[in-house]
Amino acid sequence: MKYDPRVIHEMAERLYAEADSVEMSYPVVFGFIGAAIGLVFGFPLGYARVGALTGAVLAGAVGYWVGQQRAFALRLQGQLMLVQTKIEENTRPKEAPAWVPQPSKDTRAAAHRISDALNR
Repeated sequence: MKYDPRVIHEMAERLYAEADSVEMSYPVVFGFIGAAIGLVFGFPLGYARVGALTGAVLAGAVGYWVGQQRAFALRLQGQLMLVQTKIEENTRPKEAPAWVPQPSKDTRAAAHRISDALNR
């Protein structure tokens, strides 16, 4: 398995997209739930519209806050991924050419002596 920073960048982009989606969807979902709860409690008292509106506004505000917190956590996670790839990029050694030993006069002489001894 090889290190591929493109995979991490793609995941970070997905996290950012999910964060944007969470910011928009949480207040709407919470608002609908709040409207339903407000309608249930306001209907018996004769204030169904007021209850639904109040529930939608209050729950929508809570949904906005929760959505902001969740989106921040997702963006932070994406940033941590990008920081890790940058650390890897900065600390990974550059590809160096393979070291090939160069024979010296002493090693050549020793090689000749060995080959002469084997050829006898």
